[in-house]
Amino acid sequence: MIRRGTTALLALSLALSAFGCKEDEQPAAEAAGSASGATTTAPAADTSKTTAASPAGDGTARSHIPSGCEIAARFDIKKTLDHDKIGKVLVDALTKIQSEPKDSDQKKAVEALKAMEVDLTRDVHEVALCVTDVMQAKGNDPPNFALLISGNIKKDSLIPALKGQEAKVTDTEVAGIKAVTDTDKKMYMGQAGDGVVIVAHGQDGFEKAAKAKGEGMKEHAIVSDKSSALVVKGSLIQEALKKQKQNPLEAHTANIEGLVVYWDIDAMQTEIRARMTSEKAAIEFGGALKMLLTELSKPNPGNPLAAAATALSKAKIDNDGKDTTIIIEISEEEADKAIAELTKTLGSL
Repeated sequence: MIRRGTTALLALSLALSAFGCKEDEQPAAEAAGSASGATTTAPAADTSKTTAASPAGDGTARSHIPSGCEIAARFDIKKTLDHDKIGKVLVDALTKIQSEPKDSDQKKAVEALKAMEVDLTRDVHEVALCVTDVMQAKGNDPPNFALLISGNIKKDSLIPALKGQEAKVTDTEVAGIKAVTDTDKKMYMGQAGDGVVIVAHGQDGFEKAAKAKGEGMKEHAIVSDKSSALVVKGSLIQEALKKQKQNPLEAHTANIEGLVVYWDIDAMQTEIRARMTSEKAAIEFGGALKMLLTELSKPNPGNPLAAAATALSKAKIDNDGKDTTIIIEISEEEADKAIAELTKTLGSL
């Protein structure tokens, strides 16, 4: 969960770099376009006047999660950065990225963030995600998604910052919101009226996120009192398990309607909820999980799942209506090991 939070924290800079020119691209000498769809390659511009006059948005990323997501997620970046141990590691890594960008794309992203007056170590408060059409994705083309970012981000600061970095984009308008799209018209980027940044693969995903007003958060059980939440639709879990040569939970797979994972950074606790078709199915699934963990935890050096089973051996498995619940407490020693690994990983960025 720590790694997921780290990935989410870098999402804004990665999204910005996705719209930047590559090393071998030359800015086209085209006339500035209008909202009718003309391609615009803007020269570097002073965006400080544009952003300074705009107040920071008061919207939240989670409120723009649309309904119908196959995968939905929400990360409380501010709470993670404020954590006494994990926060320091992340702040140090982000400070290094912002002061010493490694390549041209990262440099352009950092410059765009500066133009927006966004500091990754303090201004990004929340990141949310909605993914659809997962099974239909082919090759290098990702499934449709909407990435949502909120915090101390000034309204109407994104597009001027992108154009200031000579990003080759096309002006457009989606759901009444000014946006830009790439030359292939696959990626869309803009800011909702409440200041939330929307980055989407697919115009439909952008439009749904722009129009969302909290209904997706309720549908997907995305709560705001946890450090993060991840929701996966049951059909995706079923498809993944079908591909396994050996599935000890095969008898219960068809009864899984969805999976919800909550992470509480203060309590160092992970809560997993498997939504089942009925209370009876939840009780049976819980029993099967207990038997599986007991079997996996038996001494077997050759078992590739032995380490995971050991970590789960202290998990509390219970039932709550139609949900099978798994509570995993992270010890201080385990947390320190994870932080050390995170520090090592971030050091290579």
